[in-house]
Amino acid sequence: MFKFMEVKMSFKRLFVLILISSFLAPFFAVSQWEPISGLPNVPIKDILTYKDKVYLAAEGVGIYVSSDYGDNWDQLNNGITTNRVSCIAVVDTVLLVGTTDTNGVFRSTDKGYHWKRSSDSLWDRKVVMFSVDGNIVYLLTEVGTIFYSTDYGQIWWKVKTDEIESLVTCIAASNGKLLAGTSSGQILLTEDKGNTWLDIGTKLIFSPINSLLWDSENIYCGTEMGLFFSSNMGKDWFQRNSGIKNPRISLIRKVNNVLVAGTRSVGIFFSLNQGQSWIDFNEGIPEMSIISLANDKFYIYAGTEFGSFARRPLNQMRPPDVQPPVLTYPANGATGIDTSITFSWGEAKGSIAYRLLIATDNSFAQNKIVLDKSNILNTYFPVTILRPNRVYYWKVAAIDYEYNEKWSEVFSFQTRLDTVAPTLLFPFNDFTVESFPMQFIWSDLGIVKDYNLQVSRINDFTDLVIDAHTKDTFYLATEGFQNSQKYYWRVTVAYNDDLSLTSDIFMFRTGILGVEGQTDTFVKFIQTESQVQFLIKVDNYQIVELEVLNLFGQPVLFGFYEATPNDYLISIDNKNLTSGFYYFILKVGTQTYSSPFVIVK
Repeated sequence: MFKFMEVKMSFKRLFVLILISSFLAPFFAVSQWEPISGLPNVPIKDILTYKDKVYLAAEGVGIYVSSDYGDNWDQLNNGITTNRVSCIAVVDTVLLVGTTDTNGVFRSTDKGYHWKRSSDSLWDRKVVMFSVDGNIVYLLTEVGTIFYSTDYGQIWWKVKTDEIESLVTCIAASNGKLLAGTSSGQILLTEDKGNTWLDIGTKLIFSPINSLLWDSENIYCGTEMGLFFSSNMGKDWFQRNSGIKNPRISLIRKVNNVLVAGTRSVGIFFSLNQGQSWIDFNEGIPEMSIISLANDKFYIYAGTEFGSFARRPLNQMRPPDVQPPVLTYPANGATGIDTSITFSWGEAKGSIAYRLLIATDNSFAQNKIVLDKSNILNTYFPVTILRPNRVYYWKVAAIDYEYNEKWSEVFSFQTRLDTVAPTLLFPFNDFTVESFPMQFIWSDLGIVKDYNLQVSRINDFTDLVIDAHTKDTFYLATEGFQNSQKYYWRVTVAYNDDLSLTSDIFMFRTGILGVEGQTDTFVKFIQTESQVQFLIKVDNYQIVELEVLNLFGQPVLFGFYEATPNDYLISIDNKNLTSGFYYFILKVGTQTYSSPFVIVK
């Protein structure tokens, strides 16, 4: 007897566990959208959740309702004399359905089981949307006419829109006020049922307004160009599309404290920070063209333009754990890579954007970075600035919802060999050098065996002053030159034991070579990220002449300055100089100072 009762009790516990598991199963299912069956394959124009029921306005077939979160559906068209339904709303306990033929609006006071058409006061009856503000309901028609009702949709009054020049495409009501978005990108505000309209500063929105969400002082505006946001009733507008790849916003909703945006081609996204960044919410969604959204206490529901309807548990609307992306091209250790390529990597689920870094050293020090590109929305990026015969390092960061960077591993690759002769950079051809030590600079050709710098008094290089081999692209000469003489120089690059190429021959002259530190004048060249500076120390008043030349020897800056005793600083803002090679000539009294420098932006 005891054993029988024990078995009986165990069976009861098992039965209870099965019931609980069956009820909770939807909320612990795999994190994705669940397509709902039992509905006709037509566009779901609007969704309403009310009193634990889900109502759908299905184009061409009428109203459907579910009492079990979408598992089963019933058609509720009793009294509705058309199937061309477009929108559904509730005012207090009265349900309203809008239609797009001559029937206008139908009302139900018994949760949709019976419907009755509104009065003939609604003379423009092709209704496209409702907006409810307390006990006042507004509607918008296909031709941009706006009506309002204060008696739950029985009698309708026209809102004056004579001042609005463009077609009204959407409306939003709050606290006795009404916003209207237009086909020309205007957003207008009325507080007196249309007697006066105020354009609330949308001159930066050059796209039709598809959707409006009015949340206290915050206004969210969905357009074909993305989402626009204002926190001060339209005085300032900002675009907020970070994380949405193709931001053609069809609608905006607020689900609890979460913003949800439906798009015309890339599905659904949500934001936890007022739209500053968006998270993809499309796992398992049957179609990407979203035209309706709603939620109840357990689910968010979505209807599409091509007839799909799906639900997803609200507790899945949370930031994902973003993983570092996997680099795909160019492969690690690859050689012979072209100088114009498209870098690619695998998608990092949940990331709102990517950041690509390319450098000439795996330390990624600031002065070694070739490209630093942020806010990449795709998993690829074309690059055309690589140079031949070089080793590059690259990595990609996936940016998560809180703007943390999840970096990939570092890959290296080598670009193709392009055998060219060196380009001489300094001294320029037919240039007069007046400072000492003397610098020689030429182009960097990447991975080479070495460079051979030759300087001669004769252009056939039979009387050499310098004959030096180096792996650097510069050389500092400290001896061997005389004042007021003519010299010739060239550089030969050896790519390997069998291939060498020689540059053109440049001629330069020496003036009266000045040596720093032999007078009471001192000049120090200082270069920062934002400025080029010259610190001058003199014992007495001096006129300073400064000239900056570009790679071609053309002056880009010239000026005179009055240096006072002790320290005198000349500063040049880098924004006035583009990236490139420069050379300065600074004359202080009888002394001349010169040196090349490089601007990298």
